Amino acid sequence: MTNDKIYYKALRLCQISGAKLTIRCISLIYIFTVMFMIISNFAQAVEEPGLRHKLWPNSWSLSTLISIKPSYEGSDKYKFQLVPALIPNPETPASFIDIRGTDDIRLTLLKRELFEVGPTFGYHFGRNQKDGRKLKGLGNVENGLVLGGFIKTSLLSSIDTSLSYHHEASGDINGNQFRLSFDYEMYSTSTAYVFSRLVATYADGEHMSQYFGVTEIQQRNSQAGLKKFNANAGIKGVSLSLGGKLELFDAIKLNLKGRYGRLIGYAANSPVIETKNQFLASIGITFSL
Repeated sequence: MTNDKIYYKALRLCQISGAKLTIRCISLIYIFTVMFMIISNFAQAVEEPGLRHKLWPNSWSLSTLISIKPSYEGSDKYKFQLVPALIPNPETPASFIDIRGTDDIRLTLLKRELFEVGPTFGYHFGRNQKDGRKLKGLGNVENGLVLGGFIKTSLLSSIDTSLSYHHEASGDINGNQFRLSFDYEMYSTSTAYVFSRLVATYADGEHMSQYFGVTEIQQRNSQAGLKKFNANAGIKGVSLSLGGKLELFDAIKLNLKGRYGRLIGYAANSPVIETKNQFLASIGITFSL
């Protein structure tokens, strides 16, 4: 299938749904085209005899992630979250999976000496108006699917830089986010790995208005008396993480991470939030099957 046909089908999808050719539609076309190009290039790169049969992993792992995180973005209250997952073991090219969050799971499809590229996918859990005092009367934000892509460069031996794109493809939010990340390898052995990560997140107006804005209708319904607030596009936050991976036994691996984040710009000034400071702690346990 040619790129022209891909664009035509994506445009037809927009017309059938009655949607206008907005950022949402353009981003869907972009994702569809980039995914096709990456997969095509990856298929051409594995023509080497004896390599193609390795693309499907022959062993899997059961992973469980337990985290303590804010009840919603900007909340001063915290909740537990448990996410189980079945993932391939990292011996094969198909299992280059980097789980950075429930909405940021990265699959490397093309890897070279200085860079790697691939799609991102995940799920955002929305927001319930019962999650905080200030949210009552504002209505809920539905859960939804997140799709996108990333590129990572390794120009220095211990520092990786990545830029990722995340499109909220379903649910109430149909916005876009971009994340610029810097990963620093602090310690590494065959059984242990320690890293730090600095991330800046940019969000478009659609995302910002849904999570941090207050409309006239919401102002009238707000039980906390919130005033109308327009949240425009911009950098919504920065975060610093410290994490590590430890192989306890041959079949059991432990992942630990702590993160401090701070909302800035329109997100920090929103009447919806209770605090600018956001903390997260998580532990992941992986069992090889």
